[in-house]
Amino acid sequence: MENQNYIVLEKERDFGDIFSTTFKFVRQNFKTLAVSLLIYVLPFAILTGIVFSLYQNSALSIVGRPDSGIAVNMLIYLGLMMPALWLSYAMISGVVTVFFKLYQSRGAASFTVADVGAGLRKNIGKILLTMLVYMFLSGVGMLFCLVPGIYLGVCLSPLLMIYLLEEKSFNDSFSYAFQLVKENWWNTFLILLVISIVVGALSYIFYIPAYISMFASIITGAQTGQMAPGNLFAILSGGAMVFATLLQCLLWIAIGFQYFNLKEKKEHTGLMNDLEKIG
Repeated sequence: MENQNYIVLEKERDFGDIFSTTFKFVRQNFKTLAVSLLIYVLPFAILTGIVFSLYQNSALSIVGRPDSGIAVNMLIYLGLMMPALWLSYAMISGVVTVFFKLYQSRGAASFTVADVGAGLRKNIGKILLTMLVYMFLSGVGMLFCLVPGIYLGVCLSPLLMIYLLEEKSFNDSFSYAFQLVKENWWNTFLILLVISIVVGALSYIFYIPAYISMFASIITGAQTGQMAPGNLFAILSGGAMVFATLLQCLLWIAIGFQYFNLKEKKEHTGLMNDLEKIG
């Protein structure tokens, strides 16, 4: 039964197959994956949500009443968002990558949340370093021009997968990421774009209460003369940010399947393994 349910990772997949397999993988491993995210990612997602809420509150407080102190606080919170997002995305990508590594070596339903935690602790330095480099290079590219940032972000998307799953050096993993993606850049970009749109749409659901609060405050404020959405909007936005952060796991799972797809196209490792089993 386990072999029938096992999702072959090293396999060439087209655009639609990667999309459908991403959600199939989530359904198949939902319990272990969800608990792993709650234990190892949720604390950092909550930290991100708190900082985002504080930033929103400062941004709203300055509306209609310019104040240098509030402006400074807003900049501080904005600066704190970067390390908070880095830690959150590092842990999400780390959980997903370790999950793939365990799945690849042990098969479906044959490892536990504790195994995921052990893999994270063993590779935490690599995970943090890789995501720091990934976010820094993508961010710098965005600052100079939007296109270089997008290009680097797509090319380096499988970097952590390569670094942990293939156990190459960081430099070799960096070079290999470009080798894998450069001839399939547009295909990879479209996969990441569509999954990002789906994640964004799902995240929007959690922001609905915040928007309802904002519109209610605006309507009430029209009568009182205080048009700012208020603290409730900032708190609800922060809570929505927590869920939106956790949903990023879908993006990293799709990146994982694209990595295996590109690797199979280049090296045919899955095909060779099948031939060895037959022989």
